[in-house]
Amino acid sequence: MIAYITALGGGTIRDLLLNAEIAWMGYVSIVLTIFIGAAVYLLGDYLGFAGEAWLLLIGVGIIITIRTMAVRYSWKMPLIKELDK
Repeated sequence: MIAYITALGGGTIRDLLLNAEIAWMGYVSIVLTIFIGAAVYLLGDYLGFAGEAWLLLIGVGIIITIRTMAVRYSWKMPLIKELDK
């Protein structure tokens, strides 16, 4: 998770310095997908299933499923400029 945050932050800073569109903001965000998977894991942890391998597999499975569907069906997040219309 730390490596992902570092890579995401570095890419964002690069895009801002180059005055380019931030690469990860156009599609169903990988960040959103990871937060959904993490929320499922944290909910299981809260319910007392901490440390269970199946709980981790469910969280990872949700992340992979959402990302695969987002790529397959070209899901996109609304951009801020589109919300102004």
